[in-house]
This record gives sequence, C-alpha cells and structure tokens, in this order.
Amino acid sequence: MNGALDLFAQVTVNGIAVGAIYALVAMGIVLIHKATEVLNFAHGDLLVLSAFTAWGLIERAGMPFWLVLPVVALGAGVLAYGLDALIVRRIAGQPQFAGVMLTIALAFMLRGAVSMGFGPDSRSYQTPGAARPPRSRASP
Repeated sequence: MNGALDLFAQVTVNGIAVGAIYALVAMGIVLIHKATEVLNFAHGDLLVLSAFTAWGLIERAGMPFWLVLPVVALGAGVLAYGLDALIVRRIAGQPQFAGVMLTIALAFMLRGAVSMGFGPDSRSYQTPGAARPPRSRASP
C-alpha cells in the first residue's frame, strides 16, 4: 500500500507542476492580448523554441542549467520583442483577423525552424531537482 501512496503523491505533484506550466503559458497569452490587442498564436511556439534551445545548450554545449536559464529567457525575450516590433506592429489598425493569420504564420515558421534544427523527436535534460537523469528518446 505504501507504493500506491508514493505513486499517488508523485502523480499529484507532477500534475500540479504541469498545470502550473500551462497556467503560465495561458497568462502570457492573456497578457500579450491585453497589451497589444493581437491574439498571438505564436506564443506557444516561442516557448517550444526556447525549450529546444535550452536542451541544445545543456546537452550539446555542456552549459550548466542555472546559466542556461537566464540566457534562454533573455534570448526568447529579445526574439519576441523583435517579432513584435518588426512584424506584428505593422498590422496595427487592421482587422483582428489579420493579426490572427500573421501569428499563425509566424507559429508555422517557428515550428518549422525547430523541426529543421532539432528534428521531430522529443528531448529531455537534467534539471537540478531531478532525482535521476532522464533518458532522452532521441539519439544525439
């Protein structure tokens, strides 16, 4: 019975952690929409690009997790600002549909760049709170 209780506790904590990540993504989408009045469908793909970049820096470049964290956050912020300033702002005053179509197109381009750069397989990397190293499904 103790094993079942441990499994329940582990699944509960994992569910809360994943739910917190989803909540942060949703809050980002709402914040962007309220600030810019554009529904940004590329938001999730920016997060995917950031996660794969972090994987590349940790697993391939050998950088430590705590150094990668601010580097990737800064890089994602600069990329998001650049996309907003150079592309999204140009459609100001256009119908809402134009912003939706533009951000969907940006999402497809970001997703394609991630697939071309890292391949279609999922990846994992060691985090400081992990008890044991995760096994990557993809071959390096």
